[in-house]
Amino acid sequence: MKRILSYILFSFFILSQAFSQNYKYAWIVSPTIGTDGADTILTNIVNDIDIRNEIKFVIVTGNLTARGNNNELDSVKIILDKLTVPYYIIPGENDLRWSESAGEKFNSLFNNGHFFFALDSTRFIGLNSSVLWRGGGGHFSPEEIKWLADKLNKSNISNDIFLFSNFPFNEKLDNCYKVANLLSSYVTPFLFSANQKPKTISRANGVTTIAGLSALYKDKWNYNIIENKTDSISISTVSNGKFEFWESVSRTKSKLNRTTPKQFFDFSGIVDKNIPDLKSHILWQKDLNTTSITNLFTTENKIIASSANGVVFCFDTTGEKLWRYDSKEKIVSTPVSVDKFLIVATLQGDIISLDINNGKVIQTIGIGEPLTSQLVTTDLLYNGSPTTGLLVATADGKLYCYDIYSFELIWENDSAHGLIRTKPLVINHRIFFGSQDGFLYSVDARTGALYWKWTNGNDFFTAPTVCQPVTDGQYIYIATPDKNVYKIDMLLGVTRWKRDYNAWESINISSDSKYLVIKSFSDKIYFAYTKNGRRHKELRMGYGFDLNPSKPLEWKGNYIFGTEKGKVYLIDKNFKWEPLFFAGNARLNLVQHVKDNIFVVSNIDGKIICFELK
Repeated sequence: MKRILSYILFSFFILSQAFSQNYKYAWIVSPTIGTDGADTILTNIVNDIDIRNEIKFVIVTGNLTARGNNNELDSVKIILDKLTVPYYIIPGENDLRWSESAGEKFNSLFNNGHFFFALDSTRFIGLNSSVLWRGGGGHFSPEEIKWLADKLNKSNISNDIFLFSNFPFNEKLDNCYKVANLLSSYVTPFLFSANQKPKTISRANGVTTIAGLSALYKDKWNYNIIENKTDSISISTVSNGKFEFWESVSRTKSKLNRTTPKQFFDFSGIVDKNIPDLKSHILWQKDLNTTSITNLFTTENKIIASSANGVVFCFDTTGEKLWRYDSKEKIVSTPVSVDKFLIVATLQGDIISLDINNGKVIQTIGIGEPLTSQLVTTDLLYNGSPTTGLLVATADGKLYCYDIYSFELIWENDSAHGLIRTKPLVINHRIFFGSQDGFLYSVDARTGALYWKWTNGNDFFTAPTVCQPVTDGQYIYIATPDKNVYKIDMLLGVTRWKRDYNAWESINISSDSKYLVIKSFSDKIYFAYTKNGRRHKELRMGYGFDLNPSKPLEWKGNYIFGTEKGKVYLIDKNFKWEPLFFAGNARLNLVQHVKDNIFVVSNIDGKIICFELK
């Protein structure tokens, strides 16, 4: 009897091992719901997967949606919920770049945008490498790296890892070295990436990188089937229901290479005659190690930083932390202050007044709508008395004006019908702001009445959503994602000229209103005449492809700005330029002036650097 029992147990072990090492799963890449016919395409894919009993689970990567809006994400979930097997998702660039919920909708629907599960001897890890409200490449947030480290600490080091990331581990993913170093002790045979040429296999950072077939490719609906074997994986595609073997790849014991931060810059072309006399010196730096997509707010003796997880920090100009306040909500709006009142707005719809000297709450009001714009103030009359109005806008396109002292609502405007993220411009009792609905708006700062709305084509993808408008007192200037710079009549809302400067939401105007300073999305800074838009000066600075919105800061005729790849640059009044310092592999927020010759800048990982020019 013991011999029979041993035989049965041994046979069960052999069978279970055979089953465990050989199984199939589906991989759907970039269904892009919101484009024409995408719902039908994804539905066809789901229906086909459901009739294939050999598929054990489904992984979805790449752009789930075209625009990242809530309705598109709901449609994705409704269709994928028809699957009869489990599915796991990470977001693509589109899903966060224009997200009207600042990523909260995606997280609530799809398990915070990452996954980690084990099946026999393999761990499947999906990491979010897309960036909230930014395009142009990938980045692992501090929170994502912490989450991965925690998962790895609790898992078996002997298990192989199959890693899924929207971006491959190259220059498209600026801080990939952090994850590579975390995983360098683990066998990682494969990296599955959506953001590459379809159906390609390559080697990068020591591992095999695989790019699957997109959901819509060559007018067919498609997905990938991967068979996991002991010594290899077999990859096949299904196109319009037709199964076709693609490739078999050996399952090696490879590991990600340990590496160091990469700057991805080549400054060999800089010669001595081009270098400014001004030099930078870093005074201090802090690493909050938390996502922060808001700009720093400065006064003469205080620096205010806010993180996406809702914490507000106050430092003095020497870097000493004065106080810390936790709103326990999400913050995507840069604060503003008047007198002792520091005003903070949260994505959950709360406006909070803090004492800027100690961080204590003075008062709070909830308006029940996601607050997404950068905060600004305006002087006006309310009930016959002078006061300061707080301007704050929402994900739905509403603009509110509140009395900053009493939090009474003065007026509201609902002309826009899309996300408002920018910092509104206020001049001569007029407010100018762009919306994701494709329009630039002019509103009366005293009443909220609409003067006019302007569009460069009423197209979502080229909407004036992010650019901070600038003015010479008569005209408004903006740079939009259609690569153009526009001059718009302030009173009439009509275009006076437009020029193609490869611009991308980054523009400023000189203090004498003679020139526009335009940061292009590829290597160059332009100085253009405000009168006619013609080029005055072109500087080839070699910072590479850069979609990071970065309004150059003017100081005494010099300009300072940050880039997508973490460099801070200086252009002096004689058009000599130099990269000042490298702040790390993360996009930079706007450089801010503190006082005298002291400046401060932060990046989206919460790193703060205070520096001086002399």
